[in-house]
Amino acid sequence: MPVTKATTVMQNIVNGEYDADLRQLNNACSARRKTVEDTAKQVMFIGLSVGDKVRIVNARPRYLIGATAVIVRKNQKKVVIDLDQPRRRFQFGITCPVNMIEKI
Repeated sequence: MPVTKATTVMQNIVNGEYDADLRQLNNACSARRKTVEDTAKQVMFIGLSVGDKVRIVNARPRYLIGATAVIVRKNQKKVVIDLDQPRRRFQFGITCPVNMIEKI
């Protein structure tokens, strides 16, 4: 396995070379992870349009997973979908974050 910068940094952390800075390293990693996730959500949101067919891939209640729907409106950060087939109490006007659906 080739030694990368990340491998070297991780070995240094395990060896205790950054013990005095662990909290700052953790905060920096958390902030970067949030930035990457937010960027991915923004890219996904931009790629969605009203009328697009989507599938629910992550939801609570779990029985919504796998349901197909159509985007009927885009809000600032979320979309509103109508399910193709009702799932218990859900069918119309479901507001959801973009990480809950995938375009099909």
